[in-house]
Amino acid sequence: MFTDDGLPCIGMTLRHDRLDNFWFTLLHELGHILLHREELQDQAILDERIEENEAQEEHEVAADRFARNAWVKPDIWQDFRQRTRDFPKILDIQDFASELQVTPALIAGRLRHELRRYTHYKRFLGTGTVRDSLQSHHTIF
Repeated sequence: MFTDDGLPCIGMTLRHDRLDNFWFTLLHELGHILLHREELQDQAILDERIEENEAQEEHEVAADRFARNAWVKPDIWQDFRQRTRDFPKILDIQDFASELQVTPALIAGRLRHELRRYTHYKRFLGTGTVRDSLQSHHTIF
């Protein structure tokens, strides 16, 4: 949403206190600001979807695409997926993250989502670290 002064405002929960979820959600909401500014001028967008299988509106699909592609171009991601086949190994994730200069949590989280294997790659997700990091840096507003 935007404040009365026209400043963008994002509110997020830490229901899923994981690095992969935090960064994807933040990028998703930034996508709404960049892609849907006109729509946001009059009303807030409230992302309440919990179930993955719910039908998504076009603006939600666009914000998801923005978040997914913000840190890695689609062709680079597809190349990684083709090289690593159906089930990328731990070293593949670490090397790719290093190459992109991003946290392995972003790669592991996206893989878990795409593969629908939510029990895999847990060691990379940064579970329980977001809240502690925000609180220790006094950045919660």
